[in-house]
Amino acid sequence: MTALGGLAWPEVADRLAGGATVVLPCGATEQHGPHLPLDVDTRHAAELASRLAQRHANCLAAPVVPIGVSSHHMPFAGTLSISEPTFLQVVRETVGSLRAHGAERICVFSAHIGNFAALAKYSAELSEQEKEKVTVFSDRDAFIGVWQETVARRTGTADNVGAHADVAETSIMLALAPAAVRTAELPVHGTGRLRAEDYAHIFADGIASVSETGVLGDTRGADAALGEELITNVLDLLDAFFFGSAGVAR
Repeated sequence: MTALGGLAWPEVADRLAGGATVVLPCGATEQHGPHLPLDVDTRHAAELASRLAQRHANCLAAPVVPIGVSSHHMPFAGTLSISEPTFLQVVRETVGSLRAHGAERICVFSAHIGNFAALAKYSAELSEQEKEKVTVFSDRDAFIGVWQETVARRTGTADNVGAHADVAETSIMLALAPAAVRTAELPVHGTGRLRAEDYAHIFADGIASVSETGVLGDTRGADAALGEELITNVLDLLDAFFFGSAGVAR
């Protein structure tokens, strides 16, 4: 059993006493175009955490933080958002709970791009001593870069990767939960590939200012096999960051 939430408290106590590493995933509940459910990032984060925990002995996957920094999605119905300070406090106090119970290593990451800036601030506020216990992944460019490189190898171009409800996230959902993808509602066209300045504009003015469907990028080329490769490659990125080549949490 690698899911912390599936254990009874004495079992958790035993695992933590044995030096268990805990992976804390963060997600979101927000629009993902007309074709994907609101919980894409939360499902994705849960899957990555579960697979990461399965790769390593005595590693536990904590429940996903299911609501994130999503104000740029608020014009779309169903989106739930909390402020960056609130999100940071949720993460801090969740980590604090785990530390209070004796977790020797906590690995924090997000499958929602909108949380990355907050996680970078959290990492920066940790002292060097605290960073020996809490490691935070917040490299947005590396995360999106894996998507771009993977899609480019499969399709010949990364132009459809816009990092939201695009070929990458649609493929991931086709791999994880194909019945949840509204294939009849797949957008035919999206924004195409975005530049760094485009993302700054989106976070300032909202996705609706550039996309009426809520899609960034394009869904064309999406399939389950690509989704599985994307999940594996992001997992490898997180694994290398948190555990290194020696397979030991750092």
